Amino acid sequence: MYLNIFPEDYMVPKGRLLERWIAEGLVPEIRGLTSREVAETCYEELLSRNMIKPGQVEYDGEVVQCCVHDMMLEVIVSKSLEENFVRLIGGQGGGTTYDNVRRLSIQGEDSSTLLEAIPNSVVKLDKLEKLGLSKRNAWRLRYLDVILNFRDCYDGQVLREFASSISKICYLDDFGVQDMSRGANNMKFLHDIPNPPLHIKHLLIGGTIDNLPDWVKSLTYLTHIELWWIDLHDRSCCKDEELVARTTFKFQVLRELFFVPYGDGEFKPRAIQFENEAMERLEKLIINFEDVERKLVGVENLISLKEVEIRGKRDNKALHSTVKQLKTESNNREGSNRSFKVLLKYM
Repeated sequence: MYLNIFPEDYMVPKGRLLERWIAEGLVPEIRGLTSREVAETCYEELLSRNMIKPGQVEYDGEVVQCCVHDMMLEVIVSKSLEENFVRLIGGQGGGTTYDNVRRLSIQGEDSSTLLEAIPNSVVKLDKLEKLGLSKRNAWRLRYLDVILNFRDCYDGQVLREFASSISKICYLDDFGVQDMSRGANNMKFLHDIPNPPLHIKHLLIGGTIDNLPDWVKSLTYLTHIELWWIDLHDRSCCKDEELVARTTFKFQVLRELFFVPYGDGEFKPRAIQFENEAMERLEKLIINFEDVERKLVGVENLISLKEVEIRGKRDNKALHSTVKQLKTESNNREGSNRSFKVLLKYM
């Protein structure tokens, strides 16, 4: 029923879905297994029963994106409304009422439809735990995922109002924004957030943006960052053809970084550099090389690493040389018990 939160035909990233299941306590405890392993089992069972259909499938057969069958979605919507698991505005939500709502998903009828405002019946929702938006507006809550599915909306009033409203979400833990139109001009609104919620622990930015907003530096509780399709070419982040994790963004408690550079723009970083003391607590690093000849610089500065995963095309020579470099660095740390696992995943 949780998949009901996402818009129809939206490709849901596997990792994101599993993390949300775990964060909301939907994954049962099984002795001897981690929460992630149990969530993986549930995911595979849904696939085997054809309750969800594969989207993106990697070379090793792993389904990393999925969506719901149309007929199954109708059943899920009906069941969700019956058990008050998720309520919808727009999309298949129809004219449902919103009393005693726990989770609310705001969706447009299609990619050109925008909700003019949150309906008055939704304004006072004392028991609201989660709000998912696919078009506009924000709310006061702990988890917020935003999916933008239109082009060049930045000059309109929609995203300016949204940027202002985010400042009112005082205790936001998990904030994600994904722009489904790669190369569009929508993500600039992130720079216009006047007073961002300072308790954010998990940040996802997926879309074209020239540099990270300055307010990201103030997120002292940040433990997990995902950057998808990022086209960073601002001087504060770049040096020649290098993308640099600078000490000005000193994430003191950051544990995981998942980075997918945008490879279709003019700026294709050939190197990703980590300055000394930039991410000293980082334990897990995932970087997508795709088919670009990239290299990692300054891995020795990531002194808390436990796992590095490199993804890319099988015929990318830089991919294999980077894996060799990482294994050498890990072996050099064995004497101090700081070696880390190196994983290679073909796409």
